[in-house]
Amino acid sequence: MKPISLAQRLLMLSFPILAGGFSAHAATLPERTKMSLIGAAAASAQQRCYEFMHEDADEYVSCIDALDNAVGARSANASYRRLGINYFGWVGANNSARLSLPGAEAAAQHYLPRFRKQQRQLGIADAALCPSVAGDCRTRLAQIKAMELEISQLAASRRVLTKQANRR
Repeated sequence: MKPISLAQRLLMLSFPILAGGFSAHAATLPERTKMSLIGAAAASAQQRCYEFMHEDADEYVSCIDALDNAVGARSANASYRRLGINYFGWVGANNSARLSLPGAEAAAQHYLPRFRKQQRQLGIADAALCPSVAGDCRTRLAQIKAMELEISQLAASRRVLTKQANRR
């Protein structure tokens, strides 16, 4: 088992802040409240974790993952908070990948499918999610599409190579 990092220990101390209150009917939340939960969680992830990306991508991933795990599932609002955290996980890693920081591309590829799955499950449109983290949404949405295409092409190449290796 991997030892607990300093970032994870700090996050554990802030668990009550992240967990939020219990709400039985997240589906009935007003759209503004849902987007507010996503935006607040993304801002918290940025504030608590982004500095780690410049030092060590693994620490960044550990920090984002610890935040995500700290939310848990007790609160009906948790799914919106988790989307905000993982969306910022991708945005922060993707921004750092553009600067060629070591490990940033792998971190971005780690968070993209995670936040996209959560986004689909919650029915949040790209145009609604993007402004939850400041920046150029047109460029960001294009980067998401490009990375999704790259990931699917890599997966297809792996399948072909695996098939060829199994024939031998």
